[in-house]
Amino acid sequence: MNRKQEDFLKELLADFKVEAAEHHEVFVSCLLELEKPDTGDHQPIVEKMFREIHSLKGAARAVSLLDIERFCQSMENVLSLVKQDKLEKSKSFFDEMHDASDLLKEMLENLEKGKRTVKAEVVANLIIRLESMKGQSTQNALNDLQPPANPDQKTEQEMYPELSTSSYNSRATVRITTEKLSSILTRAEELVIAKAYLHQYSGEIKSLLRKPSLIPDELPEISKKIDLLDRSSSRIIDDLLVDIKQTLLTPFSFITSNFPKIARDIAKDLGKEVHLSISGENIEIDKRILEGMKDPLIHILRNCIDHGIEQPVERRHFGKPDAGTISLEISQTPDNKITQVSH
Repeated sequence: MNRKQEDFLKELLADFKVEAAEHHEVFVSCLLELEKPDTGDHQPIVEKMFREIHSLKGAARAVSLLDIERFCQSMENVLSLVKQDKLEKSKSFFDEMHDASDLLKEMLENLEKGKRTVKAEVVANLIIRLESMKGQSTQNALNDLQPPANPDQKTEQEMYPELSTSSYNSRATVRITTEKLSSILTRAEELVIAKAYLHQYSGEIKSLLRKPSLIPDELPEISKKIDLLDRSSSRIIDDLLVDIKQTLLTPFSFITSNFPKIARDIAKDLGKEVHLSISGENIEIDKRILEGMKDPLIHILRNCIDHGIEQPVERRHFGKPDAGTISLEISQTPDNKITQVSH
């Protein structure tokens, strides 16, 4: 494989990792929503989960990540039965789906780190558990894991050797809404117009310099035009800088989107049930500050579940529902300060 082909494959894999992370995030969010105890119509949520896994499977196939493709296929098989009301959304179903999403996340993180920490037998065992939910025999599930013999087909490791993390970390990206992008484009267009006027005035001044006798009459008018252009250009540049800074702001959902999943996992480990309510996730803040808040917030969340939520048996004794509720409220003061309240 030549250098150009290797670079192309690296680009494909980098794009896949971004797309896969988005599909996985939406899937987990839908899974948590589906697990909430209500009487609403769950079919649209199941349909969305199915589409996300199906899309992730197709993306994995496109870059020849066969293990991820097969794993997604098993998840898709289970969801297909749920869609057809042939499989009950029981506690065991949710536990298996959460375990599957956790393992899938680890498999995707392996690509980011450039090393494999997920053992093949772990993937195989979970696939067997998933397939057993739809009544397929263990042997059939194991057979599905074995790719057809093809001596000319390269393995994933051969196609994607241990790539250094720096190969992709250097490609830091920022998501920009079309609204913000349109604002920046508008400022840039205004600067293009200002540039045209500046070129025009520069030409007029050069013309005057060739006719000294006209300078006392024409110069004051040109000076007014340049002064006006200077003020308008300064405004445009200031607005442009503000717009660019806005693109670097990130909503709180960047770190809180997986908090419900984290809360569920912590509660499960402690034998408790918890519902996490988050408001104000759309408030934006500098991404660097936001990343520094993630670990402290998770620590607070763990303490709330550990020390603030009783065991279901104890809660029932006091007439409380089995699941406790933790609320995280994010708000913005008039002077743009961010406050957080958890209770």
